Amino acid sequence: MNSTTPRTEPTDLADDAWYCEEVRVALMRSVRRPGMSRQDVEDAVGGALLRLVRTLRETRDRYPNPRIYAAAVRSSSTEDHFRRERAQRAQGARTVTGDDGAVTARRRIVPLDDLHASPAGAASDPTDRTADIAEVRWILAGVPAPQRLLLWRVHAEGATVTEAAEELGWSRTVASRALSGALDGVRLRVAA
Repeated sequence: MNSTTPRTEPTDLADDAWYCEEVRVALMRSVRRPGMSRQDVEDAVGGALLRLVRTLRETRDRYPNPRIYAAAVRSSSTEDHFRRERAQRAQGARTVTGDDGAVTARRRIVPLDDLHASPAGAASDPTDRTADIAEVRWILAGVPAPQRLLLWRVHAEGATVTEAAEELGWSRTVASRALSGALDGVRLRVAA
């Protein structure tokens, strides 16, 4: 390709990448608030960038300057972070002090292998472990698959109901009711 050949698509992609990077840099500088760890800042910026990528063309038309867009979403990104923190604390998340001294709400995430191990480190009787796994599978089999996924995201992975609802394409209200129904189903099977 010579220098007189117009470059249309690659330039558009490069412009999109440039726009996203400019927004990221501007948000990284401006989102940080007292009490936010570096990881929390990155999470808030990442959430804003995900929203940006979903509507990139419309956003670029509305906000040609990426710094103006960053200023427009800065407060909502920070507020979303603090709203998520409050929700996690309300759901029983413990606080963790980061390397930079900031205190944040975090659920403890444990690898599945650790969950299968007994407190002593190894199952004392493989038959008991197999029976326990079969019982858990039977309990969860009574929950429809979408509700089971919602239950897993919220109670095993520590996502908020709002985050899990967005992933499933549901409203928060529908997800909250579905989660309540899933927990009722689990309670009924445990009591049986």
